[in-house]
Amino acid sequence: MLTEVSLLAACLVGLLGGVHCVGMCGGIVGALSLGLPTQRNLPILLAYNLGRIGSYTFAGALMGALGFYFSGLLPVQTAQRVLLSFAGLFLILMGLYLAGWWNGLSR
Repeated sequence: MLTEVSLLAACLVGLLGGVHCVGMCGGIVGALSLGLPTQRNLPILLAYNLGRIGSYTFAGALMGALGFYFSGLLPVQTAQRVLLSFAGLFLILMGLYLAGWWNGLSR
């Protein structure tokens, strides 16, 4: 039963995540496709998607390795508090920058 629920949840996440992919990558691929000659379309689109998948894989592996390394240095709750504090501070700074009250992030 648990495996069926997990499989269903994974399928739903994949289907709903497809909307994100269309919104984020659709415009880029559409612009790339319109500027290509029709006989060279497939190799360039394959190269684009292989590069995209490879870069996501590399970034995920790098962040996973860093997380594994740093998990031995700090307790998980402490690391979460530090990262949440950093993210909160960055969001405040980004809000100040977008409001035009502080330009420190432009450098």
